[in-house]
Amino acid sequence: MTRASEKLRNQNSVCLSIYVFIQTNHHRLHEKQYSIGKTITLPEPTSYTPEMIKNAIYVLRKIFRTGYKYIKAGVYLSDIFPENNVQLNAFENKDHDKLKSAMKAVDGINYIWGRDSIKFASSGIGQDWKMKRCYMSKRHTTNWNELLIVNV
Repeated sequence: MTRASEKLRNQNSVCLSIYVFIQTNHHRLHEKQYSIGKTITLPEPTSYTPEMIKNAIYVLRKIFRTGYKYIKAGVYLSDIFPENNVQLNAFENKDHDKLKSAMKAVDGINYIWGRDSIKFASSGIGQDWKMKRCYMSKRHTTNWNELLIVNV
């Protein structure tokens, strides 16, 4: 959700709907299968990360079931609009300029110091899982440790 809202802000856009999905590995037929997704419509279009995370977690808690080995989870954003063409909700009492400047500060620090220099606690503070990289190509042109060695 953090990456999706960051991309929205880079495009000067906001979204009104978030679709959250989870699924098990459908290739393992001997395991219990479960795949579901649900959409939530936000009170007003936003790219404010904490608000989007809160709503995504709310949906995830509704669709999550214990006892399954999940392999994939994700979000899709829809109803995307340019941020300067948004009709705000009259019943929401938010200081939009303050929220926008807070996100600009977070994005600026992460741009200068590297991705996830500042991150939200709900995104987790540790990553105890690793991507499957057994078929990853060598990075001969971009990694000094993987340069080709020519024996003459």
